Amino acid sequence: MHSQRYKRFLTCLALAGVYYLSGKMGLALAFIYPTATTIWPPSGIALAALLLLGWRCLPGIALGALLVNLGIGNPWPVALGIAAGNALEALTAYLLLIRVCRFRNPMERMRDVLALVFPAALGATLVSAVLGPLCLGLGGDMAWSQYFDVLLIWWVGDGLGILVVTPFLLTWARRPFWPTQPRERLELITLVGMVTLLALLVFELPSLFEHWPKLQPIYLYTLSYALFALLIWIAIRHRPREIGLLNLILAGIAVWGTVCGMGPFATASTAQSMLLLQGFLAVMVVTSLSLAAANSERLHTEWRLLASEQRFRDVVNAAGEYVWEVDGDLRYRYLSERVETALGYPPQALLGRQPLDLVPAAERQQLRDWLGELRRRGWGSASLELRMLRGDGELAWQRLSAMPIRGAGNEVVGLRGTGLDITERKRAQDHIERLATRDPLTGLANRPLLLDRLQHAIHAARRKRRRLALLCIDLDRFKTINDSLGHPIGDELLKAVALRLQDCLSQEDSVARLGGDEFVVILEEMHSVADAGLLARRLLAAVDRPYQVDGHTLNSTCSIGISLYPNDGEDGQTLLRNADAALYHAKGLGRNNYQFFSPQLSERALERLRLENDLRLALERGEFELWYQPQRELESGRLVAAEALLRWHHPERGLLAPGVFMAIAEETGLIQPIGEWVLRQACHQQRQWSEQGFDWLRLAVNLSVVQFNGALEQRVQAALRDSGADPRRLEFEIIESALLQNTGENIRILRRLSALGSGLAIDDFGTGYSALSYLKRFPIDALKIDRSFVRDLRVSADDAAIIGAIIALAHSLDLRVVAEGVETQEQLHKLRELGCCDGQGHLLGGACPAAEFTQRFLSTMAVEHEVARSAPSPR
Repeated sequence: MHSQRYKRFLTCLALAGVYYLSGKMGLALAFIYPTATTIWPPSGIALAALLLLGWRCLPGIALGALLVNLGIGNPWPVALGIAAGNALEALTAYLLLIRVCRFRNPMERMRDVLALVFPAALGATLVSAVLGPLCLGLGGDMAWSQYFDVLLIWWVGDGLGILVVTPFLLTWARRPFWPTQPRERLELITLVGMVTLLALLVFELPSLFEHWPKLQPIYLYTLSYALFALLIWIAIRHRPREIGLLNLILAGIAVWGTVCGMGPFATASTAQSMLLLQGFLAVMVVTSLSLAAANSERLHTEWRLLASEQRFRDVVNAAGEYVWEVDGDLRYRYLSERVETALGYPPQALLGRQPLDLVPAAERQQLRDWLGELRRRGWGSASLELRMLRGDGELAWQRLSAMPIRGAGNEVVGLRGTGLDITERKRAQDHIERLATRDPLTGLANRPLLLDRLQHAIHAARRKRRRLALLCIDLDRFKTINDSLGHPIGDELLKAVALRLQDCLSQEDSVARLGGDEFVVILEEMHSVADAGLLARRLLAAVDRPYQVDGHTLNSTCSIGISLYPNDGEDGQTLLRNADAALYHAKGLGRNNYQFFSPQLSERALERLRLENDLRLALERGEFELWYQPQRELESGRLVAAEALLRWHHPERGLLAPGVFMAIAEETGLIQPIGEWVLRQACHQQRQWSEQGFDWLRLAVNLSVVQFNGALEQRVQAALRDSGADPRRLEFEIIESALLQNTGENIRILRRLSALGSGLAIDDFGTGYSALSYLKRFPIDALKIDRSFVRDLRVSADDAAIIGAIIALAHSLDLRVVAEGVETQEQLHKLRELGCCDGQGHLLGGACPAAEFTQRFLSTMAVEHEVARSAPSPR
């Protein structure tokens, strides 16, 4: 800010100095009165400064005017009055030009020249011309009888100052003063030399004819007209930039010569000499500036026309379409260059020919009728697609659009339109039509083709009185692979599955992809129901083999639902719906199996749909609640943790455990908002228990496979931040199958969660695709033994051996072990013998709401925990 003010101050000082020097120069050329000059240069300098620098330089103008008037001996009041008039004149001219006339530099429009002449040079200068002589008269420095003479000379002098000096400064301020091109420099020097020489001959050298006084007037007036003609010629050929400089040179020479008593205007009367000179200069300057502006406008107009024409050519030639015109005889009279790309002919080769010459004989009548109707009826516009013969002999599809050309009597005298090569589009349409019945990813039949084939198969089965089977196939947990590894990996897996399904079928059978990970097989050659089961087992085995996709080893299974014709439906839609119901039944039985349709499955499918719809509304209705199950040290029985378990208070079915609805939540994607709600509720409960003094309690929260992605850390941090929970008292449980997909990314997610201070546990350990080598890479704190191993612990030596191995492995890795499903004393005793740390189950305490958990477990354990909290936990 200070730097800008300093620069503005220096600018005003510099402007005041320039104004003062130019004023002294102008006063040196005064004719009648010391302050009445032929041209007052400071008025032009002041207006140019305001137009170039803005109104903030006005103080510099006022200061310069004051210094000029004080320098010639005017008293302070007179000097202040004249200076105020000069500053006010410049400000008035500036406001009139900018606000009223919309003046635009560099004066290349006629309206800008007229604005400079009338509002500025003739209008605003009256302010100074009236105030200046008035101040002189009031100060006693001028006789009142001279007032109007001085006013007129003052007025014209200020006006000429604006007309001569302002254009020069405006046109030369925005560009380099000296032209950069050698040709332009030479041309400028020549023009300056010509005008200077001729002006000197007119105004400075009349003494050449002092011995021939009769010839002197002829000489002066002849050269004066020659000078005027030269300036006019220059103005017609050049722009205001050059004219501004030449006018300044001419005015300087003319004023100096006239003051010295030379030139055509040096008469006996000085007042008359000044008026004649001012009139000459005014006419010369205004005429030359007007002609230069008109020339600039002409050049701009020509340039715009040429640019528009070139732009039209460029647009026409760059567009995909070519432009054509035909006359009344339907012969080409114009073709754009683009026609050579579309048809292979240069435009000149087609002029005079008819479009019919380029059309195959079989299609000429169609084009002839179309062109004839356009010409006779004068349609507004119409289009036609047909094939035309290219220059290389090939046929290319063209889309012709046309509209009539009308003559003076509104009759149609020709046609004008565009043409576009649409051969590739036609080929693409044919390709799309071929693909309309195929799945773009796998190449299998899509739904429309499947329904068509199924309808034909049903007709054939009805005619031959035989059965057919419809198998609906859906990949198990495909969404997990898609979400964790990305859609490209999922797409490659779908392609591999499609190939394996095709390999299992005969040529008579059909397979289609309905969308997503759902496939359908039509089994036509079926001798008995057992054939459908045999094919289903073959498909299950084929899909179950491991896949190698982009460096990943993937394991996937499928579930299959089977419906039979005519037992389960006599049309395709019914068979599909019933096979789909059987498919969901197979998924409900644990996946990786097949099931035949039965009438009871329709009701189950309907019930599942109702449950899904209710689940979508359960969260916003507040029907979910968290229950908490205690985890205890098996050796001491001391309460060490609680696991948060989700419960759904269904309005009709009552309290539902996660096993009833969790699979639906994962398949529909509802697990994301539900899981986030569980996380936030658990964090709030942990904060509440900590505030009640139970800050030693560890709270375990389950994470779904679908939740386990890159956004998990942000969700956990948000829940901790909003609730104020202690992350060190939280433990997240993840099933091991979720960790073995996209292992590298999962390790990074687990490490970020561990960095928060939270514990991590592998849930249902031993039931998934266990890869023990990963345990040393994952930042795991605990292993949870699945209840299926604990259930038969007393009667199954294998289960006891597995649990013992898990415990030994965990101890070697310094991991805590938690046994799930502890229901009996025998199980508890055996787990103690095997060295299990912690456990949970109905024997150790059932799940209950938070308030009941606080009363039943926390309140009773508070005292003994205070005694035992300092003792180390046994492992």
